[in-house]
Amino acid sequence: MVDEKAFAAGRLNVVWVPAGGIANINAPTAAEIAAGVALSPAIAWENYELAASESDAVDDRGILDKGNASSRGAAQFGGTVSYFRPVDPTDVTDPYSTAFAAFRTPRAYGYLITRVLQNVEGEHSTFVAGNDISVFYFVADTFIDDTEGDDSVKFTVNYQPQGQLAVYTKVAGGTIAVTPTTLASGAGDVDKAVATVDAQDVSAGATWTTSDPEVAGVNAHGVINSVAVGTATITATYPGATGTAEVAVTVS
Repeated sequence: MVDEKAFAAGRLNVVWVPAGGIANINAPTAAEIAAGVALSPAIAWENYELAASESDAVDDRGILDKGNASSRGAAQFGGTVSYFRPVDPTDVTDPYSTAFAAFRTPRAYGYLITRVLQNVEGEHSTFVAGNDISVFYFVADTFIDDTEGDDSVKFTVNYQPQGQLAVYTKVAGGTIAVTPTTLASGAGDVDKAVATVDAQDVSAGATWTTSDPEVAGVNAHGVINSVAVGTATITATYPGATGTAEVAVTVS
C-alpha cells in the first residue's frame, strides 16, 4: 500500500488549556481538553509555527575530542501564532473573542494542544479518547497587534517553552491489548509483542515489564528475549489507557 499526501488545510485543531487544567501532560482527558479554549477557528496560517524543533548543538570539547566536536543539547520547541482579532471583544460566543480573551493579559501560562488529520475537515471537532495529540507547556509571552492596510485585522502571540512537552501522545481512554497473549519459545529465541490501544499500535510508547527477567526479558519496544526454561508474564501499560495487557511466556 502506498500512502497519499494529506493536505493540512482544515485538518488541524488547536486548543489552549490554562495552567493547572491538565493533571497528566502525557495523557490529558477529553474533559480536560473540552474545558479549554478552542483556538482553531481564530487561527490564521500566516506566522503559524508551533512544534518541537531541532536541538541546540553544545560545543564543549574534552581534551580527547577531535576538533570541531559538538554534542546534541536540549530539545527545543516554541511557537508563534497569529489570530484574527474580533470586531466585538465582548461577544463571548465568538471564537475570535474567546481567543483574544485568553491572551490579552500578558504572561498567561498554559498548554497548547495540537491534533492533525483527526477532525471533521473544516471544523474544530470534539477531542475523543485515543486521539493522537501533542501537548506543549508555554507562557504566552508577547502580544502584538498586526494591523496593516487592507489585510485582516490580526494579533500575534509568541509562546515561550516552559520545559514540558509530550509529542504524539494520546487523549486518555481506550483499552490496551497485546498480541500474542501466549508465547511458547525456546531459550535464546527472540519474539515481538505488539501493544495496541483501540487498534492503534502503541508498542513504542508503552511501558513493558517482565515478572521474571531470568526466564524472559523484554525491551522498551516489546521485543521478548527468552533466556531459560520456565514461565514469565510480560506486561504492557500505556499512559491514560485502561488496564494492562499481558503475554504469558513459556520457555522450554
